[in-house]
Amino acid sequence: MAELQSEHVLVVAIDFGTTYSGYAFSSGVEFEKDPTKISSNKPWIASQGLVSHKTPTCVLLNPDGTFKNFGYQAEDKYNEIAADDSQDHSQFYFFRRFKMVLHTRAHLNREVTVEDETGKSMKAIDVFAHGIRFLKNHALETINIQGLQIDEMDIHWVITVPAIWSDGAKQFMREAAQKAGVEENNLSIALEPEAASVYCKYLPIHQLGQDASGGCFLPGAKYMVIDLGGGTADITVHKVEGDGSLCEVHGPSGGAWGGTKVDQAFMRFVTEIFGEDVMRDFKKNNMEDAIDLHREFELRKRSVKMDSGETTSMAIKIPVALYELYEDKHGKRLRDDMKNSPKFKSYRDKITCTADKMKINIDLMKTFFKRPLEDLYMQVGQPTKVGQSITSLPLSVRAGQQQARVRIFASKNSCPCFVTDEGCSYLGEILVDVPEMEFDEGGTIEVQMTFGGTELHVEALEKKSKQMYKSRFDFLSGN
Repeated sequence: MAELQSEHVLVVAIDFGTTYSGYAFSSGVEFEKDPTKISSNKPWIASQGLVSHKTPTCVLLNPDGTFKNFGYQAEDKYNEIAADDSQDHSQFYFFRRFKMVLHTRAHLNREVTVEDETGKSMKAIDVFAHGIRFLKNHALETINIQGLQIDEMDIHWVITVPAIWSDGAKQFMREAAQKAGVEENNLSIALEPEAASVYCKYLPIHQLGQDASGGCFLPGAKYMVIDLGGGTADITVHKVEGDGSLCEVHGPSGGAWGGTKVDQAFMRFVTEIFGEDVMRDFKKNNMEDAIDLHREFELRKRSVKMDSGETTSMAIKIPVALYELYEDKHGKRLRDDMKNSPKFKSYRDKITCTADKMKINIDLMKTFFKRPLEDLYMQVGQPTKVGQSITSLPLSVRAGQQQARVRIFASKNSCPCFVTDEGCSYLGEILVDVPEMEFDEGGTIEVQMTFGGTELHVEALEKKSKQMYKSRFDFLSGN
């Protein structure tokens, strides 16, 4: 923040999450007085009186691909369209929980696509841009409502991303933000656990918990940051240096073990109970009820306490349409099958079906959390000091050459010999823009890569003229 004060009046951070999104902002003046004084978006309100500090990461587009709604508004509008017999909801694009494509796709590029709820595809960068643009404009409206008449060019924007994301995924989010109208020079990418770590440094000791002490952030102190999000779980270990800066002791580790894994376990359970054919028809013909079922479980799962024995069961509202589809398919009610069918023998003392609810034994509910909790582990890496630079071999540039390109590979082997070695993979390339040189014979460019920050940075220096050239990494190029 201190580095931005001279150029930017306000910093706005957008948390574009897998399941939920939101934003917060702080001015340079406020930061100087109290670094923890941060304003955020007002609570989002959905139908049925649901209120939340964040809104679902859902994008609704018109049949022609133009933007219609985001968040709870997108869910509610899509429900409305699905319930209207005069409209075909399958012609609209409804995207939800699409962010993980940036983590799961092995070879990420600008042409990667995501599927909406009915299987229609669209370029991911366009869907991301629609969501970021909505949050950006919503933040500007909130800022203006508060009477802060600030020019948009005086705002520095921050997009937060998981620590375990690849450099290609970070670059993808940067380019999506630029497509959404954020100026490149007014944009930073921040790692979510690092943002939390820095924030905690400024919190009063009593807010850090009863076991916290003043030594948490003293030079030499080490601590672990665990960020359990909707899509991913990030684990990092930081150390406080003598000058107060942070050093990453262990590289980020984790995986796709966020809250969505709990949701998926619940939906597998529901599918096992009702059957794949029933669930397929339910999602196709009762989309509004399907969305309500996801909302219901999202609320109920938050009250599950893994170490508490006070509650013996939990009631979850099940859409009547789902019970009716089961009865139409099997010719009998689910509650009757639960009592008599051998198929449900293992669930008889764990599930009770009523008119519009399913009462689930609390131990069964806890099993939905089992897999993501078991998958949490720690991988040890090498400590990396923020701002650590490594200079590569010099590049020879001939006269008239407009751009130099260097392909970059990564290897788990500390001493790799060839890019074809096992465990060696292509990352991307360095692009160096070379304006017309003063020397007819060309020259030599020294490329310096800076590690330890959220993104990798590169600078290129022409040794003879001492001129710096514009350089960048491109992790989204094809191999």
